[in-house]
Amino acid sequence: MDDTLQSNFDRVWEHFVTNRAPPGYDEETQACTYRGPGGVRCAIGLLLSDEEAARMQERELGSAVDHHAETVPERILDEADFFIELQRAHDGAVAEANGLGEGVDDTTRRARFTVWVRHELEELAGRWGLAVVTGDVELEGQRSGF
Repeated sequence: MDDTLQSNFDRVWEHFVTNRAPPGYDEETQACTYRGPGGVRCAIGLLLSDEEAARMQERELGSAVDHHAETVPERILDEADFFIELQRAHDGAVAEANGLGEGVDDTTRRARFTVWVRHELEELAGRWGLAVVTGDVELEGQRSGF
């Protein structure tokens, strides 16, 4: 597998922006998760094998790097700052979507997640000098102009 920062970024972009996949979030625990109900995955969970995800035991990536480095795959440790930002982009978009409050339907919440994760990933790409290939992806008729 190609394991460059760009290829990892592209995989996350394709999953959440192009394919509009749901976030790796567990409603029951109200937490982001590497592996969640129905097969959902967070940004880092997309990049981990099942064995790696199990070894990390759902620890927040920054904490795992700082306190449980032996559980983190070497390829992620080598570029920890990037992967921590990637996780925060996902988790920030989840928080934004969940901040819509009670009574908001899942379709609206998911659309908000997609718009916000796109914004977060565009910002991350700019900081890391990565290319964003958007193609013809439109999100509810909006471009992310935050």
